[in-house]
Amino acid sequence: MNYCVDDLNKKIVLNTLEKDFRLVFREKYNIEEVFENQTHTIYKTKYGNRFNYLFEHKSDKMLTKLTHTTKVKEKVLIQFEGKNTTFAEKIIIEHKNIKLKIELNQISN
Repeated sequence: MNYCVDDLNKKIVLNTLEKDFRLVFREKYNIEEVFENQTHTIYKTKYGNRFNYLFEHKSDKMLTKLTHTTKVKEKVLIQFEGKNTTFAEKIIIEHKNIKLKIELNQISN
C-alpha cells in the first residue's frame, strides 16, 4: 500500500484490506465441490483454514458473489456487478464480523 489516511493507518485495518484485495484479485481456485440452485452454480474452494464459495450466474456465466467463511459462519461477502464476464464495474466488500463495508466503482471517462 502506498498511502493510507491516518484513521485507517493501523496494522489490523491494513491487514484486513490486504486480505480483502487478495480475495478479490485471486485468479485461480482449486474447486473442492460444486453445487447448484435455480440461478447459480456454486463452487466451494479451500482458502487456508477457511472456505470460499463462488457464485456464478447460470445464464451469463458471470461471477456475482464470493463468500469467505469458516466452517459455520460467513465472514466476508464480496459482490460483483457488471455487464461482462471480464471486468466488474462495481465491487462491494462487506465484513460480517466488524463494521466495515467497502464499495469500489469503476471510473468512467
